Amino acid sequence: MGGHCDSACEDDEFDYPDLCPSGNCSCCVKNECTQSKCCSFSGGRCDRACNDGEIAEEDLCVGDCVCCFQDTCPDSPKCQALDGRCVESCEADELAVPWLCGGENCTCCVKNNCNQTKCCEAFGGSCGKVCYEGEAPIEDVCEGTCQCCVKAPCEQSTCCTVLGGSCNATCGRGERAVEGVCNGEHCLCCVPTDPCSDSSECLSIGGHCDRSCESNEVGYHYYCHDTSCLCCVERTSTPPLPTTPPAPTTTAPKSSTSTPTNCQDTDTCWDRNGYCNYTCNVGEVSLSGYCNSESCRCCSENPCTTTTECRDAGGVCSPGCRRADVVARAELCPYPECTCCIGADPCPQTTNCETRGGYCGEACGTGEASLSGLCASDSCSCCVLTGNLCPDTRTCTASGGSCSQFCHTATQEVINGICTY
Repeated sequence: MGGHCDSACEDDEFDYPDLCPSGNCSCCVKNECTQSKCCSFSGGRCDRACNDGEIAEEDLCVGDCVCCFQDTCPDSPKCQALDGRCVESCEADELAVPWLCGGENCTCCVKNNCNQTKCCEAFGGSCGKVCYEGEAPIEDVCEGTCQCCVKAPCEQSTCCTVLGGSCNATCGRGERAVEGVCNGEHCLCCVPTDPCSDSSECLSIGGHCDRSCESNEVGYHYYCHDTSCLCCVERTSTPPLPTTPPAPTTTAPKSSTSTPTNCQDTDTCWDRNGYCNYTCNVGEVSLSGYCNSESCRCCSENPCTTTTECRDAGGVCSPGCRRADVVARAELCPYPECTCCIGADPCPQTTNCETRGGYCGEACGTGEASLSGLCASDSCSCCVLTGNLCPDTRTCTASGGSCSQFCHTATQEVINGICTY
């Protein structure tokens, strides 16, 4: 047995009576812990006591021995301050706070035993040991070490408004999150993935929102969520327009005013690809006599639709012919402001250039800007009046800016993506 006879045994020895010659002596055998399969399988060792940095697990060894494991998740002061413990997994009634413990797979498990207070309810929050992302802690309104967790407010910023988004703690489906443009911690600028999503106002007149419209459609401003989008409605003899277009959602640009209730759209202005307003934006042609009031103008970016007769003659209908060698025949276009411009033009007009309000030519005149890549030939340029080169958009002017080829001073902020070109 490896024992010895003595009048008294040590604390770490077993006392076996009646094994020694003298009746006053006992057989003292060293109390050693036999390694068990259960403890070995779990990666531990059986011992009477565990060393520092080890965890003792009972019922895995024989007798009064315990199974000692190396503590891979030692408790941290931050976790202990919340009355928590560092382990690999939490119980069902515990909250997991992963960033307070060391170790690769360790988390701080905290009993969520915080009682709700009326003061915290008044703030619209709940009492807890820790607050989640997107929540702001309010101290001294809950009991003990608990804090009142309230959803953090997200203030709307001008930059997010310019992007067509809204500041929120989380973004929903159909939205993309833009960081760093909203005020408030954990706030995101949620911008619709499709800026030209259909609005109820556009759907009510039988249209859909898009950046540009097809040739058999007429585009109308102010009916879509984003002011850079058009409400595209199929051309009909009696368009289903309401009496008043919806007001723009953003501040109107300096070059235009919002549509008053007594300035109503008409069928005749609709046929000219326009809308009725007191003033027109830069890049739009102002036509009189097409709206219900003399003080209203019909504003159209492209008021002259080329007729079949003009196209067959090799021309295009335009508010005026700007080339001296072009023959102008007004009778081939249906409206008095339009003329069919015909000529043996080495630079035929293209839709891309016409959309910019220009004409294709070998050389541009005074006061005109030359744009490349918009005409059929490399020797031709799209000539656009400098005043119409970068027309202001409502989104740009709403943020206090103006659209330009470049910013004139280093102190001016450049915001891309909110001008037409």
